Amino acid sequence: MDAIVPMTLAFGFTFEEFYSQEGLQRLDETFLGFLEAADKELFNRLIMGRQETLASIARSALLIDLAPHVEDFFSQLFNIKQDINQQQREAYRLAPLYQCKRQFVQRRAEIAYSKEEALTFDGQQLKETIVETIGSPYSDLSFAEHVLEALEKDNQEFLDLALKFAAWSLHQSHPSVLFRLPKKIDPENLVTGNAKPELVTLEKALDQVKYCIFCHEREKDTCSKGQIDVNKGCPLEQKISEMNVLRSQGYALGALAIIMIDNPMVAATGRRICNDCMKACIFQKQDPVDIPSIETQTLDSVLELPWGVEIYCLLSRWNPLNLEHPLPQPETGYKVMVAGMGPAGFTLAHYLLNAGHTVTGVDGLKIDPLDHTLLKPIKHWSDIKESQDERKPQGFGGVAEYGITARWDKNYLTLVRLLLERRKQFSLYDNVRIGGTLTIEQIFDLGFDHLALCLGAGQPNTMDIPNMTARGVRMASDFLMALQLSDTQSETSITNLQIRMPALVIGAGLTAVDAATEILNYYPKQIQKFKERFESLDKSALSKEEQEIAEEFLQETSDPTSSIVYRKRMQDSPSYRLNAEELDLAIGQGVGFIENAIPEEIIVDKHNHIKALKVQTSDGAKELPCRTLLIATGTHPNRILETEEPDLKIEGDEFYATYQANEKVSYFGDLNPAYNGNVVKAMASAKHGYHAINKALLKTSPKHVHANLDELLEARIDSIYRLTPTILEFLIKAPQAARNFRPGQFYRLQNYGSPALEGLALTGASVEGDLLSLIILELGGSSELCQHLKPGERVALMGPTGTPTEIPKNETLLLIGGGLGNAVLFSIGKTLKENGNKVIYLAGYKSPQDRFKVEDIEAVSDHVIWCCENAPGIQPNRPQDYAFKGHVIDGLMSYCKESPAIPLSQVNRIITIGSDGMMAAVMQARKTILKPYLKDDHKAICSLNAPMQCMMKGICGQCIQTLVCPETGEEQVIFSCINQDQSMDEVDFEVLQNRLKQNSLLEKQTKAWLRNVQTS
Repeated sequence: MDAIVPMTLAFGFTFEEFYSQEGLQRLDETFLGFLEAADKELFNRLIMGRQETLASIARSALLIDLAPHVEDFFSQLFNIKQDINQQQREAYRLAPLYQCKRQFVQRRAEIAYSKEEALTFDGQQLKETIVETIGSPYSDLSFAEHVLEALEKDNQEFLDLALKFAAWSLHQSHPSVLFRLPKKIDPENLVTGNAKPELVTLEKALDQVKYCIFCHEREKDTCSKGQIDVNKGCPLEQKISEMNVLRSQGYALGALAIIMIDNPMVAATGRRICNDCMKACIFQKQDPVDIPSIETQTLDSVLELPWGVEIYCLLSRWNPLNLEHPLPQPETGYKVMVAGMGPAGFTLAHYLLNAGHTVTGVDGLKIDPLDHTLLKPIKHWSDIKESQDERKPQGFGGVAEYGITARWDKNYLTLVRLLLERRKQFSLYDNVRIGGTLTIEQIFDLGFDHLALCLGAGQPNTMDIPNMTARGVRMASDFLMALQLSDTQSETSITNLQIRMPALVIGAGLTAVDAATEILNYYPKQIQKFKERFESLDKSALSKEEQEIAEEFLQETSDPTSSIVYRKRMQDSPSYRLNAEELDLAIGQGVGFIENAIPEEIIVDKHNHIKALKVQTSDGAKELPCRTLLIATGTHPNRILETEEPDLKIEGDEFYATYQANEKVSYFGDLNPAYNGNVVKAMASAKHGYHAINKALLKTSPKHVHANLDELLEARIDSIYRLTPTILEFLIKAPQAARNFRPGQFYRLQNYGSPALEGLALTGASVEGDLLSLIILELGGSSELCQHLKPGERVALMGPTGTPTEIPKNETLLLIGGGLGNAVLFSIGKTLKENGNKVIYLAGYKSPQDRFKVEDIEAVSDHVIWCCENAPGIQPNRPQDYAFKGHVIDGLMSYCKESPAIPLSQVNRIITIGSDGMMAAVMQARKTILKPYLKDDHKAICSLNAPMQCMMKGICGQCIQTLVCPETGEEQVIFSCINQDQSMDEVDFEVLQNRLKQNSLLEKQTKAWLRNVQTS
């Protein structure tokens, strides 16, 4: 951002006053005086409108009359009168375009010739003749001006020429604004496949404004209010027709003020986000008015003004057109925690702030800190706006950040953050998972008066078809989250997202459309990056399959292919019904659509990687070639409350329920059945539901928050110790995250720097007060980069998450740890001993130098079996311990034959944590060579070291695994980050191994590339 420009305001105001109650009150009084001096009658109407409820038409008339004065006041307040006048002149300059379109193109050219006749004309020759006639280069505006002049002077010769050119232009595939006329809607043919993404210009927006018939004047504005038994219109009930009236008169700022009465977070809606208004437009048999584009271009017009960002921010707090709430309410003393900073959460936070409450926003994702320069006055939007290709993901915005693809300009999320983070009554904490980092009970104990849950959708739906968990098969949410949150596409990214072609997407909602489109954009970048980094790769370390894939990537020259597979017709698909425009654009960009194809089986190659999708069609079974399959078949409702807070019951469409006496929890967006489904509905839940929070708060007195949340919720590196040549121990000061840890749970660790680390799933080794011990094996690129973290550095630590390991009482247990798995068993063993259990601990390593925390292992066990594969045996420190050179299975057999004091026949439960190969070996040995030494009814548990990304109870779906019932052979797909401890006899270790290899080639390449970069 450029050097901060001093801000000079009129009427004696300072920037700081815009963020104080007293300053905004004075601003409102100044505006009222300004209005009274300009129009006494209108002033009186405004005062009456603030005191009484006006009829709909009278209210609209008042707002439209007021808006030009609001625009004039802002032009003086920010000293931008010339800039606003220039915008208005530009709108007036384009007027001949729409006049010509209406009077000549629609009324004459459209009916003068048939399509067949018109296409016989030589359009280019006609244009050249027109240029010669008017004596200047061609433009639609120049053409329109000369046509209007010819109509006035009855210049028939020019009109005949213009008529043929206009008729020809009408029937081109992508006509310009002047020649683009509304078409009749054929509900069965909304997708042409010819649509192309377009920039929304002033010319195009005003064209749609002129198309609108301003039906609010007859209370027929169905775009806002909906149509009975057809659709509900805008979920936010924006005053769309009134906005268009003002836009038609050249008042962009006044139109924005109209929008922001009902939608102050307009930056998060508009073009390519919502279209409920279009579907409810009064034009039902022809193209509707493109309202979202008008809305977005109106916002852009204001942002392009000097201090446009500040104008938008100010209107969110003080809007004189908002008759009920022109000003924020004075501070109430109530404190509300809003969990989830997606569309519902950030919108709710805004309304609560304007209601006078103090708001703490929390989110389970990593959110990069806001650039502090953005807290100062911003003169030019262009100073902070980043190109879509260069913008780094920030983590703020929930699904708006990770779920909506680059079809939408995510710079708007920066605006939304500014609306919140500039408010002194707002604070934001990331990496906070409700039910893990903070329980509901703890939130109220901290002194919060209310908890609002805006946690978004739940887990993605899986499919019950063979080989669902084969390599190359992903949840679409996994793909989109990895793509959007990890800066995957940048040249320096170390996130590994391995995609092969051809790609298919099962499902036909907007998530499927986004995924199918984005995979086309990502794959060429992946190939380019792979080729650039190829020389750093150790080819001898590659498996046969990895060698084949590497050769495939190196020889790749063709365009990527991506198709949607849907079980019904395209016309029946959710994307077609909800937003056919987005589907049309996707197909226009090369996405295929395979209809009436029911997936039956995922066919794998010799490496257990998908090679085809078998589908059933009307013509019989077919095999569709496929190397990447994304599943986008919807989501489950979010059930976090039902599982983690059993005392809290929520039913029906009410916004809040009682958690305990006098303590209220509300739920919004996808958590509320009345508002789930899309971004704008989530935002509408906040608009409609914050009143319920106010109502609940007024029943009690404000509490006192007695904790320093910065100290409690932020995580910082305390110290780092190297335990072995490849293992590091991190002591992290994270009071709340440490306080809630239970043995067996884990955390997600990331950094805030660059390059951004992938989320690392790390099990807590131990807790000492506020210090949490995490042990990291330097295995991949991200884990190796951890060695560069420094004491005192703030890190992104989310958790604890996952289900704690079940701790029995008075049993005998065998703990088997392989390598880093031993770090997980420290805390489990300690708690087992505290519960009166006997513990046999087998600690397996490759070599003696790989051992770590020897004293800790001894402290939590009655007997230790030390196993090292590649070196002479270890000499135990204690007489009751045992050492063996070899694999853990051989070590167990040797232990059994030594007549130990605690034989395995006394073991009630085995807990095994290590590599997938080691755990699979233990499972097999229990059924064969170890079976004579074990109880028949012992329990065997293993901890799935599955790939994970979000680690928030299955939201992304990367952690899916297969369990197989031993008795029936029935398979079940689970989300292993919810409960990593599973019955060993049910785990399909082949699937686990396959899932761990999803990105293996890129992981090896990234690790090698990083080492080269660090040594060069």
